[in-house]
Amino acid sequence: MVDLLRQPLEIGAGLRLAANKAQSLREPLRTAPIPARLVVPLGQHIGDPAEATVEVGEQVLTGQAIGRSLNYISAPVHAPTSGTVCDIGDYPVPHPSGLKATCVVIQSDGRDRRAETGLRMETALSADPADIRQRVRDAGIVGLGVAGFPSAVKLNPGREV
Repeated sequence: MVDLLRQPLEIGAGLRLAANKAQSLREPLRTAPIPARLVVPLGQHIGDPAEATVEVGEQVLTGQAIGRSLNYISAPVHAPTSGTVCDIGDYPVPHPSGLKATCVVIQSDGRDRRAETGLRMETALSADPADIRQRVRDAGIVGLGVAGFPSAVKLNPGREV
């Protein structure tokens, strides 16, 4: 293996890393198992974290809202699988600060039963833009950048000129 730290770097040349694709080609793709326990942060985006809308002991379904947004720059959070809420509290989250944040902990039932969210839109091409923005907001869709900026805010055209 090449020791990248000992190799001279040419300014502006960048690193030339091996393609390293062999390990992903050795075995077929598999479906990942559902974890037994999921810790779901209520702050998965820039802005205010969501507020829990579930209680310990409550049964939840995949896609069910478990946190509601309280302010404009915020987004709701949904259950990643079905199961039972076993705790709501502060847990370590994947953030450079290393701090804890409020999370909903779900003990999976392993069945991934889905909630009827009512978010399906058959007529998106002819729908009112405000209705589309509201559905994007209700779905908790956020950007893929570092901040996870709520997409409904990005879609808001602001005042007409």
